[in-house]
Amino acid sequence: MNNIFKNFLLASVLAFFAPYLFAQESAAQKAYNQGDYLQAAQIYTEQLKSAQKPSAALYYNLANSYYKLGLTPRAIANYYRAWRLNPRDKDIRHNLSFVMAQNGQSLIPGDVPASAFHLFFYLSIIELEGLLWLLGWLFVIVFIFVLISDNRKLKKVLICLGVGILFVGAWYLARRPFDTKHLAVISVNQAEVRSGPGLNFPVNLSVPRNNIVQVKDTKDNWTQILIPQANAQGWVLKEDLEEI
Repeated sequence: MNNIFKNFLLASVLAFFAPYLFAQESAAQKAYNQGDYLQAAQIYTEQLKSAQKPSAALYYNLANSYYKLGLTPRAIANYYRAWRLNPRDKDIRHNLSFVMAQNGQSLIPGDVPASAFHLFFYLSIIELEGLLWLLGWLFVIVFIFVLISDNRKLKKVLICLGVGILFVGAWYLARRPFDTKHLAVISVNQAEVRSGPGLNFPVNLSVPRNNIVQVKDTKDNWTQILIPQANAQGWVLKEDLEEI
């Protein structure tokens, strides 16, 4: 009864606020279609702030607005956020790959077949986690019934569920390092990478705008980054980064 009441209450709240949400979405889309990309970006940003859960669609629309405004680092960051939430979406993947390619980067590593990459990232990390929990609960339920009834068919189902848990679990563990990487986009024309967190440390190299780097550590106003394409690391000012 409590669950029914909660579902009814949630549905009522959604029904009450639905017209406002659709109006906001229409206003953002209208602004975008009219070429007012700044207004569209502001509306999409407010929607993301007020949303209970991050939305791949909102991140994608916000990224499109930023790209039209010429704010490519913000566009890349939001395309990447959208892709992490919905890696199957072809539009998100295409736009992210497109803006990365403009800066000599590739979403798909050169030594990995595209089909294998897309299969590996077919489900989001959240979906994999949910699937793993679902299989786990089903395994427990079927296991209880097997203990009660000693049914052979259920035993086969139990074995299949066990194999499924091992497969999804291995997939989840393999994917997690990629999805938990703290990434950032260089937001200035040339970010000076120093050997330590301070202006008194020498500059070892510079990284061009729009390049995606990995965040390793932070100290005061400085961030330690790893530059995969240069196989190097160092410290840059936090303000030179758009974190993903």
